Amino acid sequence: MRRKSALEALEAINAKVHACTENEVRPEVIECLENAARKLFVAVQGDAYLRNQNYAVLEIPASHLNDPDSLADFLYQLARKLVARSTAEEIRANRQWLP
Repeated sequence: MRRKSALEALEAINAKVHACTENEVRPEVIECLENAARKLFVAVQGDAYLRNQNYAVLEIPASHLNDPDSLADFLYQLARKLVARSTAEEIRANRQWLP
């Protein structure tokens, strides 16, 4: 689902929730719509949601996958999240695994 269409769907769900509350629809129906809206919102937010939850989000453009220097830098950044700096530097320096 594209981001714009997902946002439009989220707005439609929110409008229906508002209409349901005004028309005194059963609470379980409202809860179901609210849960759907929350799930859709999380899906639309993607990495922003993860960053807000204190997750590290690393992005690499597809064009960098064929560039050994860019790929090594990316893997260094990833390694820095997982291991000591010296080990991360060794990973960046060892180019045997690069294409």
